[in-house]
Amino acid sequence: PSRCILGCSPPGFGRQESFLPPCKLSMAPASGLDMAEVGAHGKMVLYYVWGLLAFHISVHVVSLRISPTYRALQTQRKDEISKKKNGIAMEEESSMPVVGSRPQVLTCQDVVVVPVATAICLFYLGACFSVSDTLALRWFGQSPWFKYGAYLHCAFALYEMIVYMLCGKTFEFYLHHICVFNVYFFGVTLPSIPFYLAWAGLVEVTNIPLSSLSIMGRLQMKKNPLYLLSGVGLYVSYVASRLISLAAALGGLCVDMYLHPAETWGVCNRNHLYFSVASCFVVYGMSAYWFKKIHKGLMKHLKGQDTAGGADLDEHTVPMSKPKEA
Repeated sequence: PSRCILGCSPPGFGRQESFLPPCKLSMAPASGLDMAEVGAHGKMVLYYVWGLLAFHISVHVVSLRISPTYRALQTQRKDEISKKKNGIAMEEESSMPVVGSRPQVLTCQDVVVVPVATAICLFYLGACFSVSDTLALRWFGQSPWFKYGAYLHCAFALYEMIVYMLCGKTFEFYLHHICVFNVYFFGVTLPSIPFYLAWAGLVEVTNIPLSSLSIMGRLQMKKNPLYLLSGVGLYVSYVASRLISLAAALGGLCVDMYLHPAETWGVCNRNHLYFSVASCFVVYGMSAYWFKKIHKGLMKHLKGQDTAGGADLDEHTVPMSKPKEA
């Protein structure tokens, strides 16, 4: 089915034109996709992926030149492996072409995460303001803020899955990113529920303190005050964005469907809607599980106890990492 796009700005949007770009209203088809648009959006996502990979390799090359600590990560990892005893399987560490050793790959990934997660959150925050005025905009609005945020979010999911492949991760570590890619790629292609996807996407803010923790832990900086500050920032942002805000976004979506069924799920692409709601439950359940690890790690650090809890936190919340690299 063809898509009808209204090129004019929605009523009441003029007061925001000074700092937000205009948005469009697009009625998403009840079934089917415009494959030409799928290809165009997919091409844009691939451009972003190439940009993230180039950024990763640049961080690796520059770090090799300026940081002895970074160059020593591979040696430190070998030393840790050599201490394994009692029949525990030995893990051979090797340096991969272009990207370096596994600990170096993980460190570069953490460096990439911080600015990328920040940009995603800023794009989605702008989208929340630009497509929130009316029911039609919340469900079918087109905003440049959401489009570029979704491109970057999808590319980031693919980039991290590439990192997982380099590090030999198992399927469960891919699950979250598979859900994210499908929800946001088709959310921007249709378009479908952009306001609620942007709201839910603000959970990426937790990656900023989390990656900071991982970098400092890997560089033996756990006694630095910034390590504790990042831990507290992770705790607060996790509760606010993943446990409260994500649930509120899902609640708002359900309220719209309950109050306006004919204008919402009655005319939207239901496959995407159902998958988005199911993915929200999956992410929320995983977030609740990981929060137990975060709470345990922070409490142990505050009490000055052994940092095993923090290592466990790193293992479960940064899937690319091993406990000893926390």
